[in-house]
Formats: sequence, C-alpha cells, structure tokens
Amino acid sequence: MSGFEIYASQSGDRAARASSLPPPPHKSRSIAALSMPLPLDETWLGSVANGQEGESEALEIHDDSSATSALPKPKAPASADSPFGSSQRPILIEDDSPPPSPAIQGSPVPGIAQTPAVLPPSSQLESARLSPPRQKRRLAHTNDSAPPKRSRTLPPLSSRTFPRGAILPTHTTHGSPRADGRDAVRLADVLGPPAELQLAIVASFGYDPAWLGAHFARGTPVVAVSPAGREARASAKAGGGPVVERLRAPLGSWVRTCPEVGFGGCFHMKYMVLVYESGRLRVVVSTANLLPIDWSDLENAVFIQDVFPVSPGRSSTSKGNGFATILQTVLLKTNAGAGLEFLSKSMDLPIKDVSDISTMWDWNQVKAELVPSFIGKWQDWKTIKENGHPRLMHAVQSLGLTIPTNAQLKLECQGSSIGVYTTQWFNQFYTSACGDPSALTSHLGIPEPQRKKLAYPAGISVVFPTQQTVNDAERRGATSMFCTRKKWKARNFPREAFGTRGAEAVASLCTPRQMILAEIGSDGVRPSASGWVYLGSHNFTSAAWGNLSGTSNLPVLNINNFELGVVIPMQTQQELEEISAWERPPRKYGPGDLPWFKEGLSL
Repeated sequence: MSGFEIYASQSGDRAARASSLPPPPHKSRSIAALSMPLPLDETWLGSVANGQEGESEALEIHDDSSATSALPKPKAPASADSPFGSSQRPILIEDDSPPPSPAIQGSPVPGIAQTPAVLPPSSQLESARLSPPRQKRRLAHTNDSAPPKRSRTLPPLSSRTFPRGAILPTHTTHGSPRADGRDAVRLADVLGPPAELQLAIVASFGYDPAWLGAHFARGTPVVAVSPAGREARASAKAGGGPVVERLRAPLGSWVRTCPEVGFGGCFHMKYMVLVYESGRLRVVVSTANLLPIDWSDLENAVFIQDVFPVSPGRSSTSKGNGFATILQTVLLKTNAGAGLEFLSKSMDLPIKDVSDISTMWDWNQVKAELVPSFIGKWQDWKTIKENGHPRLMHAVQSLGLTIPTNAQLKLECQGSSIGVYTTQWFNQFYTSACGDPSALTSHLGIPEPQRKKLAYPAGISVVFPTQQTVNDAERRGATSMFCTRKKWKARNFPREAFGTRGAEAVASLCTPRQMILAEIGSDGVRPSASGWVYLGSHNFTSAAWGNLSGTSNLPVLNINNFELGVVIPMQTQQELEEISAWERPPRKYGPGDLPWFKEGLSL
C-alpha cells in the first residue's frame, strides 16, 4: 500500500514488504521498556459530560477536584510538597490492570499496579465494557503449492518507527496472540522508552492519571488535554481565558488544559504528540481513551506517524490544509498551546510554540490526511471545509480519490453510538465521502423541502450489533454501545441500512473502534486506489461530523463535538479486508433483528 504500512502478519509477502521498507533518515536509539510505576497515592481525572461518550444531548457537568539533531533535554521543575488529589471518593475499577511489562534496564516489574480512578459517569459505563478477543479470519493462500517465501524477523513494536504512517490494533489481554497474526500495540509501545521522551501532549475523553503517569519518567513535561469540569467551564464563561493548571507531585511536571466547550458539547478527541531526545516527533491518532480498560480488555486502534528534524536546505512547512498545518490548528483550538506556554516558563521545552511543529520537522513523507471537527456554527465555505464531513470531502479529494456521486461507493460505518438519522444527513455525508466539492455545493442548492424527500443513499451500511449477537456473547462489552428504542422507532429511520458483524462477533462483540471503510466500485470511474479508511474519534453521528444546512450561497455547518481522525488510501481489496474491524460485507439485519438497546441493561 502506497505510503503506508499495515502489519497483517509476521511472515509472508506482506511482512517481507513491510520489513523491506527503507529505514528512516535518522537512526533510532535502542528502546527500553516500560518505566517503573510512580508511587501515586491519589488520582486525578478530567471530568466529562454526564452522558454517553460522543453524544450531544444536554449535559450535566460534574466537578473534578540525516544527522540526528538532538533537542535540548527539558529541566524538571522542583517537586511540589504535597501530592495532588481530588475531593471525590475514588471509584475502583476491577480487573482492568494492564498486562505485565518489562522494566527499564531489565529491572523486574510485576506489572502496573491496579489503581483506583475517579471516573465520569460515561466512563463508568466504559469501565464495564469487557470484550473478549476478536477472532478475525485468516486470509487463505491462493496457491498452496507455491514455495514458502522467506520471512524476516521484525524488531519489537516499541523500537519501530513509522515514517510512512501505520494503523495498528491495540493489545488485549484476551486475544494475544491475535488469530489473524497482526501486530498489536500496548500503550508502552506507542510512547516508547520513557527515558528518551522529552515532551508529551496527550488528549483524551477520559483519563486514569495514576495508570497513565506510570508510563512516564518522573520530570517529563506533559500537557494533558481533557474535558473541562464545572469550575473550568465557569471560568471560561466568565471570560477568564484558557484554563491551565499544574498538577501536584508526583506529576509536578504535568499541566492540565481544557478546550472551551459550550454546554451541550463534548470534547471527544484522542491524540498524542510526542517528542524524543533523538529529535523524532510522533503523532498518534487513536480510538482509545487513556484508561486501562481501553488498552487491555477492549480492542481499539491507533494511527502512528513519525517525522524527523528537517535537514538543512530542505523545505519543512506543510502547505495548505496539510497534515502539520491542521495539527497545529488542533493544538491551538484545544488549548494545548496554552499548556505549552505555561510549561515553557519554568522548563526548557523542545517546542516553545505550536508553530514550531511546522518548521522544525520534515513532513514531506506524510501521506495521511487529518480530519478534525471543532465545536461551533460555521457559516462560510472557507471554514466549513476545514471541519467535519466537508473536511472529510477535501481529504478524499487531496488523496486523489474523488468519484462522481452516481458512481458505486460503498461506505461501512461503525461506531459505538447511533445518532438521530435523517435522509438529509445521510445524503450530505455520502456526497462529502465522494470527495467532490462541487457536488456538495450542488446538493445544498436543492431546496430544503426537496432534500427532505430524497431517498436514503443505498451505499451506506451502519455496522452495529443486534440483540441476538450481544446475548450470544453473554453481553460482554454491551455497555459500550448506545442505541435507543426512540431513535430506532423514529419515522423514516434507515433501519434497512443496518448490518451486524459476522460469526466472529459472538466472540468479540462490537469493539468501540470508530471506523469508516469506503470501497470504490469497479464501474470505470475508479481512481488510483480501491478505497480509503477513516479511523479516529468520530462516531457516525451528526453531532460528531456536523450537520449542513442553508443554501449553496449561505451554508451553515453546526458541530457539537471536538473530534479528530485520519484518512488513508487503501490500494487493494485485500488491504480493505485486512484493515477492517469486522467481517465484510456486514450481514444485513433480518426481519426479526433489532439493534442492541442499552435501556434496562443489568449486568
């Protein structure tokens, strides 16, 4: 696959192809393993909205109390005298401890200790999600008589770099090794050796800071972006500016910052920006919260992109709506920039300002497209195309995958939340997914009464488990899925668009992974690739992707959530099959099938 690495197997031609990729222009340092857990006595957790993750209903907010150019090593601040903590009583998460990891310099570590975490209401629901391993089918070899190809032993995931980008599933305690042979990453693999990490910016809907803090060396500067609690929201409403607060010892080198989220909105992004002593910068876009359960019991996925310091005389800036430019905008709009500014007053950081990201690193090998959603009401095409599903449209266009809206485009959309679906929204999303801005403008030129009467596009499938599937799986992971009877029974709801995972779903149920697969039909209009895949925090809802209204001359895009994802091309049908989180095609609901409803759930 052009420009991207998908590790489907440790052997065979795909593994050989992955291992034969040219090395990055900078020599990586040897990788140590996970650091010793920090002696955290109490926990801190950024409060989030009361309600399900990624929803947009009215919310109740609860308080939270080629040469390697090495960058300067940050200086740790003096430790605070008293430990940080919360006035709330911790809620114990049971059986969520991650699997054991080796220690730095070979020290024996029995594993990260189980740590109480103060969870928001929706994260309490997440803590009940226990998904067994997903037994994904093995791809059959078409020629059994062919001689076996030489396989190369790949280095450990924690020591690999991904200059061309890679999507990898997360490790689960129930499914190791994976039945499909794909590599699976732990959080320690994503972060790399703690001693070499100079700076981390991490963003998540939910946190367990004690568990997360055990993955970092003491004194490492960390900017943690999280949903705002009541005090932070009140301060923002009063015009107090970005909320930035330093955490207490032992996380005295951490600051917490909160984006400005209006009442009824949700901060749902999950990303990381990591800077290492070697000069390498890593960008991670994930479907996983920074909670133990999301990295042990539930299978999620991460996109990893490594970039290296710019060489003398080489252009570094990503132009237009390039990856680095959009990443910089994300950091500014989520107030990560304010956190950097706060830390830089007392620490020597490798990044002083978010603008450094565009100028200090070489982004020329990056092929992926970032797709953010920013909360707000956007009223001109210039800003509309930078958000939500119109941004998805421009990402598809930038990848050279634009097709006519009357061509054969199949979309398979999986998420953990089912939205309020209408024919207007399905049609505008499908039009954007085709990657043609003129088609979206023309669509909005149709009078609204006529748009309401349009049929649902036949090319969209919504992947969501049935009640029978959930019951057959003994309801494991059931609290991670959100669909209500009211939505399902709504007039003109697209029930015929729903499909469920195959027989493998009985074993693994529905992962919380937000993913969209787009397969371009072979009808004479196929571009250079077979399709594309979206991976990120967006559920398949208008709250996440935005709802477009108005006219072609006066468009309006309303977005309720902060979201972030990535789009990459899939060159072949096989790559689409291998990257999928479900058996393809999804099985259509039968006459007696109903989606899983969470009402009245008692586990």
